[in-house]
Amino acid sequence: MRGSDGMPAKKPPASGARKLPVGDRRQFLTTMSADVIKAVKQAALDDNRNAWEIMEEAAQQWLERRKANKTKKSRTG
Repeated sequence: MRGSDGMPAKKPPASGARKLPVGDRRQFLTTMSADVIKAVKQAALDDNRNAWEIMEEAAQQWLERRKANKTKKSRTG
């Protein structure tokens, strides 16, 4: 579609403007079950937090447990 000046028409702004990342964070797309997504969103609302904060915290805790388990295995293995 072209505008009256012959140039391609500009797209209207998308509904719901995207928020800029907080600090040095970058976007990371993943797929999860609908039940998990719903539960995380509800927990975020209940705790007055952002869902990304909860997911980041969960990922950090998992990575710490994983690192600790690898350290234990290397000492015993």
